Amino acid sequence: MASRTLKVAALSFGKALTGLVGVISAAVLARILTKLEYGTYRQTMLAYAFAAPLLTLALPQALYYFLPGEKERKRGLLWDNLILLTLMGVVFMAFLLFGGNRLLAWRFKNPDLVESLRIIAPYPLFMLPLGAVGACLVIQNRVNTLSIFNIFSRLFMVIGIIVACLVWRNTTAPLVANTLTAAVVFPIGIGLMIWSIPKDRSAPSLSSMAAMMRYSLPLGLSSMIGTISVQLDKMIVASMCSTEDFAVYTNGALEIPMVAIVTGSIAAVILADMRTMIQAERHADALRLFNLAGIRSATFLMPIMIYLLIVAEPFMTLIWSDKYALSAVPFRFYLLLVPARLVYYGSALMAFGLTKIVLYRSVIGLVLNLLLSILLVRILGYIGAIVATVITIYAWAVLFNLTVLARAWGCRIRDVIPFKEIGVITAISAVPVLPTWWTMRALDGTSDFILIPATAIVYGVILLPLLMRFGFVELQQIIQFFKRS
Repeated sequence: MASRTLKVAALSFGKALTGLVGVISAAVLARILTKLEYGTYRQTMLAYAFAAPLLTLALPQALYYFLPGEKERKRGLLWDNLILLTLMGVVFMAFLLFGGNRLLAWRFKNPDLVESLRIIAPYPLFMLPLGAVGACLVIQNRVNTLSIFNIFSRLFMVIGIIVACLVWRNTTAPLVANTLTAAVVFPIGIGLMIWSIPKDRSAPSLSSMAAMMRYSLPLGLSSMIGTISVQLDKMIVASMCSTEDFAVYTNGALEIPMVAIVTGSIAAVILADMRTMIQAERHADALRLFNLAGIRSATFLMPIMIYLLIVAEPFMTLIWSDKYALSAVPFRFYLLLVPARLVYYGSALMAFGLTKIVLYRSVIGLVLNLLLSILLVRILGYIGAIVATVITIYAWAVLFNLTVLARAWGCRIRDVIPFKEIGVITAISAVPVLPTWWTMRALDGTSDFILIPATAIVYGVILLPLLMRFGFVELQQIIQFFKRS
């Protein structure tokens, strides 16, 4: 368990660092660039983020399946994987250079995208193969190496982007910096992967590449649909609203990074245990483990959600500047999605072997979200995109997951999720709302750098004893946490 937890922590740390670097660099750009320039930059990077799952086809994840059991040509398997990823990068680069940039500029009603997309055309050529670094180094038990690479590569990239923007102060600078820093990091990441695998038969194999593609395609399709669903609201706003409105919306369309980190880490740790229990027909034990994961997530995430609902506006201006105070509106709607993500339903569905149902749910959810988003954006403006997402997730995805899992476990829907405990945690988390709000009002007019820490202290000082009183947090856990820190 310890080894598995360490690997999960390394991967989660990499994801957290990537998200943090993205927020930091975007925060600097939001202050330096005009809304039009900033919106153009975010639309440009959105084009890559939207296409990346389709381009990678889950090939990095395929290494988890093929690499551990290979005896004779591990390095050859790695080269097969990297060649396929590079080819997909070439495809996307060609698309952007030979008309795709004009197509996207027309779709987003932003002529500036013609040039900006041409600038980042080489970017996927470097970034797609680097997607295999995490899987390769984790499989080869190079977790410390992966952590060091994540830290220095992300820091190098964010510093390059920020410095470029501070010096040249236009949209072109950070885009050029993105591409150039990726080009510098690329050979280092490739070198680390090759170094981690002992030298053996490394000649590429077409049959091996074909086997990888066959394995990866269904996974890649599911991943693509999932990412499209996550990015769909931004794509709808980018194509139906002004670039300036998109800039405001995309800053507020910010999911708390801790949600994916906490639920994803817990899911990865419990998945193997849940699968073992279900195979042994210990369904009650598996359900209790799933419930426990929900309680652990809720103890951490529900207080964060409620606190940020209170301080959404100063929190947005702290990150993005006063120009983006209106970003608090979509941000609050994004926070309403936290309860839907307290458990990673995919863990339980995979443990039961219901992977096809995951794809079915994702496809229908995507179609419903698309249709509802287009309708509500026409009626409500850009905020309609996140309203549609919230409605679709609760009315379709969550209800569908609960129904399927209740049938699989042979229990009632209300037993799949520990609603009672989550309700208690939510009620406890609401107790400090008024004192926190009064503190925020009292500090109105002061710097957000003072207001946010002050209100967080008030909220936490009141909340923590209550969580301890009701048994959701133990003093020993807090002591151990600070010792590890």
